Amino acid sequence: YSLPIDVHVIETDVPLLTPFDYFLDRALEYGFGERITFGHLTALDAPGIDQDAVAAVVEKAAQAQVNVTSLCSCNMYLMGRKANHPRRVGITRLDLFNDAGVNTSFASDNIRDAWRPYGNADMLQEALICAHCMQAGLPEELETVFKMGTFNAARNALLEDYGTSSGCK
Repeated sequence: YSLPIDVHVIETDVPLLTPFDYFLDRALEYGFGERITFGHLTALDAPGIDQDAVAAVVEKAAQAQVNVTSLCSCNMYLMGRKANHPRRVGITRLDLFNDAGVNTSFASDNIRDAWRPYGNADMLQEALICAHCMQAGLPEELETVFKMGTFNAARNALLEDYGTSSGCK
């Protein structure tokens, strides 16, 4: 039906890539491309994850031309809760997806609920949290974060002519 597809997948501390890999295969098979967005993907940074397998699914995501959305504040709050030590940040590997050319963005997933009692849908706060989680401090790294919350998010939403230039939406 040419509608956008939003899949929340492998939001876990378990090093499991099979569900994401399956959905990527379907995205390639059916040509979903930029119409499909994968959110969370925290297992890509789970303790004990096979880094070669991570690299393979990141490359497949780039080949499929899908979108990846990180819900940094929510996942930072939720992931690693049952670990004794060390506790991890729990967001997906945005660095790898960005390096592979995958369209990445961030979002606010929860507003004052059981999964994130501090959520308030403040996208500037989400940008700051994302920058912290990505350890982005250099100007070009911060520019990437700002694009993730604006132009990349608009691309993810299939918006055309997005921006502040004359004639843009």
